[in-house]
Amino acid sequence: MAKVIPTDLQLHTRGEERLVKFFEKVLDDLWTVYYEPIIDGKQPDFILFHKYQGIVVVEVKDYLRKSIKEVSTDFWKIDVEGKIISVKSPIKQAIEYRNTLITLLSKEHELLQKSGDYQGKLKIPIAIACMFPNLSIDEVEHMGIDRVIPKDQIFCKNDLEEGEDFINRIFGLTGRLFISEGLTEREARIISQCIYPIINVTEEVDSCISDDIAYISKPQVNFFLFEHYIDEFQFVINKTNHLIRSGEAQLIGIIYPTNRPLRKGTIAQFIDDALQNLNLLPPNQAFSIQVTDLKTVDCGYMFDYLFFIDINTIRSKDDYQIFGRLIKNSLKFKTNIMLTANEESLLTTKIRNRLAKR
Repeated sequence: MAKVIPTDLQLHTRGEERLVKFFEKVLDDLWTVYYEPIIDGKQPDFILFHKYQGIVVVEVKDYLRKSIKEVSTDFWKIDVEGKIISVKSPIKQAIEYRNTLITLLSKEHELLQKSGDYQGKLKIPIAIACMFPNLSIDEVEHMGIDRVIPKDQIFCKNDLEEGEDFINRIFGLTGRLFISEGLTEREARIISQCIYPIINVTEEVDSCISDDIAYISKPQVNFFLFEHYIDEFQFVINKTNHLIRSGEAQLIGIIYPTNRPLRKGTIAQFIDDALQNLNLLPPNQAFSIQVTDLKTVDCGYMFDYLFFIDINTIRSKDDYQIFGRLIKNSLKFKTNIMLTANEESLLTTKIRNRLAKR
């Protein structure tokens, strides 16, 4: 579930209420949804932030079909209680908010590309979207809204029916600009503080990770930290292939906290494709490889080897508790455990410190 800031929302319209509930339902916990943040004196309706995917500035219009009298690129004429008023077009508002946010974030040198073709540009894309929760796609097309706002930037009530389609469209907005390699925890915190500086943004997991992780010190637990997720996942795939081919293991689990999007596809797709290429996933084999997320894994299953990957993305208290339960149960079964990550986090730091003492 996405994190919504502020927590004590005072929403103005039913459309905004519907959107908040929808965001919470369909966006995973790597997303943060900011409601009406103040960006250098300007106040967009929503900002969606994902440290690996980018930022989407959202302008919401609760207009009914009968309220819209005229649309254009610059201004719209709207009927408000029988009076026709002229308002700035949603796309113009969204562009203005986006440009202001780009200017603000560009002042933070850590957020800028250090070299290459995009030197001096932000490390993550910032896209825009205009959402019309009370209009159908047929009404949008009938009124010609799709002729004054690019169609890929228009979201109507049809888009609030299917979560997967919505997420794919949001990913498409940022992906068309450029594919980000993601941000470090520090860089993500800088962006959070820029968007909503009055909140002391900390990882939820910071307050729930206990220093008592003595179970990590067992000899059958190993930890590997990589500079990039490609290196991390490839290590796991190669190790899995070796264990199966050498007969050292028959039951292997590959667990990840969240099936987050990568530069291409998702974690599950990346792992499945790699295993398929090595002919490690066909049925009726003498071995079994389970690839699943933390929330659906059977903590009582007896693996020979357990790979817990991408642990730097563990965010919530619930996920940390499941992580601890899974590791403790696996140790009872004498499972060999390999923890991997692709950047530093509070959890990886504590694990490294604990392993250094054994």
